[in-house]
Amino acid sequence: MTAFKNGNGGADGAVMLPLEPERETPEASSPGPIDSSGSSVSTPVAPVSSPTLADYAPPVGAPVELAPPGPRWGLIDVGLAVPVIFAAVIVATLITLAFVGIPSTEPGQPLDVNALLSKPALVVVPGLVQQAAMAGWVVFVARRKGSGVVADFGGIVLPKDLGLGLVAALAALVGSSVVIQVAQRITGADAAGNTDIIGEASSNPWLPVIIFMVVVGAPVSEELFFRGLLLRSLENRWSTPVAAIGSTVAFSIVHLQGDVTSTSTLLLLLGIAIYGVVQALIVIRTGRLGPAIVSHMMINGAVTALVLAQPA
Repeated sequence: MTAFKNGNGGADGAVMLPLEPERETPEASSPGPIDSSGSSVSTPVAPVSSPTLADYAPPVGAPVELAPPGPRWGLIDVGLAVPVIFAAVIVATLITLAFVGIPSTEPGQPLDVNALLSKPALVVVPGLVQQAAMAGWVVFVARRKGSGVVADFGGIVLPKDLGLGLVAALAALVGSSVVIQVAQRITGADAAGNTDIIGEASSNPWLPVIIFMVVVGAPVSEELFFRGLLLRSLENRWSTPVAAIGSTVAFSIVHLQGDVTSTSTLLLLLGIAIYGVVQALIVIRTGRLGPAIVSHMMINGAVTALVLAQPA
């Protein structure tokens, strides 16, 4: 039976048109192999669907690699280090006093270097404990809240650091000498010193231990703390210039000796600040503490040798 649809007629005179049968859409095909008659045999091609988010998801059960978290140490750990170090030094001093006693001084006279060296353990034991506490705190914080001192601060000395450290040491020594000489001519005052302990201990049997503290212990512990934890914490919190200045100021303050209001002491502060700036710059430039540790050792070693070479 043929189907019709109404046009302009029908039962009322309209013309009935036959309905066209619906055509099936042929499947897409691609040319296939040619048969024996020379005709190409079509091969159906499956429809291509648009990619979905599921297509980009990793397989079920496959391990997903995540970026390692950054270090969580910061300025709060720098602040906590102060009471920890002070407590360690106080305990070490009290224990040492219990064994060696209090140095004797003239009535009304302050406790000076000579009096302390009469009981060398009062210099050596608290000093070693301070350096151990300072370095130990940085190692503890870096391992607990970071990836360790090597990964976080580059706290390892490499062979190439010998050359870099030498350049930094020469720059620090020359720079501080020039600045102090100019400042002394302007002010007419001489810069104070902070090497009395070395000179007074030149004939002391504890001298090798004191030299170790100055040439090895101080550079390692101070670089870990000031150019490691403190500088990087300041840099993460604010900026690199702020980190360089802040770590230098803190480094200079802990090396002050004597009357902080005198011009001589301020000149000493200026010279130490030059050292601190050079050390901070080489750490920022290389991204590691190795060159700064070598430079610090060379500076302290050179100063120690000069002091010991002077006639008593």
